[in-house]
Amino acid sequence: MSRHALNQMVRSCQALLPKSESYKTLRDSSANKRGLSRKLDLLLREGVHDMKVFGLGFLKSVASKDDYIHFTSSSFHFYREMEQQLDRKAEEGAIVGRLWSGFPELRRAQRLEEDLRTAGEHRDPRKLFMSPATMAYCSSIRRAGEEEEGLRLIAHMYVRYFADLFGGRALGAPTKYAVRELRLSHPLFYQWDRVVEEDRRAYIERLYAAINQAAEEVGSDEVEKRIVEEARRGFEHNANIYTEDGGLYEKAAQGMYKLVSGYAVAKSQQIWR
Repeated sequence: MSRHALNQMVRSCQALLPKSESYKTLRDSSANKRGLSRKLDLLLREGVHDMKVFGLGFLKSVASKDDYIHFTSSSFHFYREMEQQLDRKAEEGAIVGRLWSGFPELRRAQRLEEDLRTAGEHRDPRKLFMSPATMAYCSSIRRAGEEEEGLRLIAHMYVRYFADLFGGRALGAPTKYAVRELRLSHPLFYQWDRVVEEDRRAYIERLYAAINQAAEEVGSDEVEKRIVEEARRGFEHNANIYTEDGGLYEKAAQGMYKLVSGYAVAKSQQIWR
């Protein structure tokens, strides 16, 4: 499959995702039209979050069981680092810790650990291989937690959890279709507690508002600028994890084949039941 054809296919897949709900949430939110939330969302308009790399990276992550485990273990490492740093700030009573304490449903590390077990990886995930890009990402999160009372962790919360809340759940079914070991169990990483699912848009709005409130407590334009720049670096770290070992297009083509063939198998099984 040529790169042009694969890019076209990625765009087609993105068009099938339920982006209208995400678009309406972004459009109708009032909290993201002001304060730090607005400044962070402006990064998306700049194209800092490269959707083509994200789409190809997702397909690469489901090209095989090993690729899925590699991607999921990398995610476990940086989510675990971030959530540990946030827990420490919560214990200290820091501003970012109070923000974090208001949204316990966001936690993903334990879900990723369970998904690894479902896929057949039973080793302690803390001891699994950490690629150079993953190590760099974790180091960036750790520095953010150790400096400026951890305020730059707000950037990492934004980069990770808003992506998960807006579009992440749409990737659960494709992952299940592509990775044979997951076909009997929807990945927990892409599932949310009822308090989120009952009104996702209201939950996102509350998170935007809480980020603004935290920034207002700090009351520093310079700190806000550094949080925005930290978010920019977070998006770069995310892209680096997808691209660091090369073969992005080749692996993405394999992932697309696995997704389509897995979907066909699942539908045929439904027909013959």
